[in-house]
Amino acid sequence: MGKPRIKRQPKFETPLRHVEGLAVGVKKVKGFKVTKRTVANPPSRRRGRPSETRKLVKGVIREVCGFAPYERRIMELLRNGLEKRALKLSKRKLGGHHRGIAKKNELTLAIKRMKAQQQKHKNKEDAKKKN
Repeated sequence: MGKPRIKRQPKFETPLRHVEGLAVGVKKVKGFKVTKRTVANPPSRRRGRPSETRKLVKGVIREVCGFAPYERRIMELLRNGLEKRALKLSKRKLGGHHRGIAKKNELTLAIKRMKAQQQKHKNKEDAKKKN
């Protein structure tokens, strides 16, 4: 059958000790109790988050150019209550599930803003008619 396996003993054993606090070091038994430093996040953590300038530029472009044809179609589907169909279309056009959801949410918010703006405009006209 072969040679029987011999259980090897570790070269050294470290005694376990109970330490209050956080010991930073090797193998949980070496090291010192330390207080954790608060370190500022590196720039890589901010990556992808839009800055104020970028938000402004995107807003101006959206105002000048309007919506793309596929976005207008998605908005029409959302207005008619076909959210699932709108998501399917946005997924197909943008190439991914999360991108599709984000676009659908963005356009839903745009519709809400438009409705609020129309209501505000209507209220102003009604106030003028009363006077």
